[in-house]
Amino acid sequence: MKPREIFLNGCKEISKAFIEYDFRPIKNGQYLKKISFDKDVIFEIYLQTSRYNSSASVSVKPQFSISSNELKKWMIIQTKNENSTGLIYSNSIGYVSPYKSFKEWNLAGATFNKNIQEIVRDIKLYIIPIINIFENKTNAIEYLKINGTQFNEFTEKTLMPMGFVICFGGKEDGEIFLKNYIETGKYRSRVKGFYKELETMENIDLNYNEFMGASELKLAFINGIKI
Repeated sequence: MKPREIFLNGCKEISKAFIEYDFRPIKNGQYLKKISFDKDVIFEIYLQTSRYNSSASVSVKPQFSISSNELKKWMIIQTKNENSTGLIYSNSIGYVSPYKSFKEWNLAGATFNKNIQEIVRDIKLYIIPIINIFENKTNAIEYLKINGTQFNEFTEKTLMPMGFVICFGGKEDGEIFLKNYIETGKYRSRVKGFYKELETMENIDLNYNEFMGASELKLAFINGIKI
């Protein structure tokens, strides 16, 4: 069997396990897609592979994203950029699980079934619970205000959902979310220093990211969120 056939066979087997979670397989199961009850939030699990696959090595790298059509419209207005997305949160399975690093599985050879079972198990354990949080926007915002993006003991806090919190919550919710992030202490000095810089800027470009999280901080600043 060719590497491509092995990969697609694996995708089909993995996708079967998520029909009960209302995920629809796309492109032979390479993408699994689900829409929230309010028809706005899009959940995607995508199974990436490598261009360097061989008969002895066929990689699968599960990743996921959560996005919103309404948030996309709002972000286009905020950024004045038609290419803006409605991304709420995305990650690789390795960074929301005990692996704490980039994780991939090999589907070639005798370990095919074992690794398929492991992939399905880990998606159910570490990705599905995060997706479930965003089924309801109000509940998701309340969660983010208390926990940030620390969805379990393995994930790190990021500012990625800042636009989501402001768009569907408001200024007060955004301030609580940002305060939660700052109180982790890891990037406190950088955040406060950058906020001081923003106060002196005449033009704030939301389409340029000086460092990871900078565009979210700029979005917070122009929407009146204080530290």
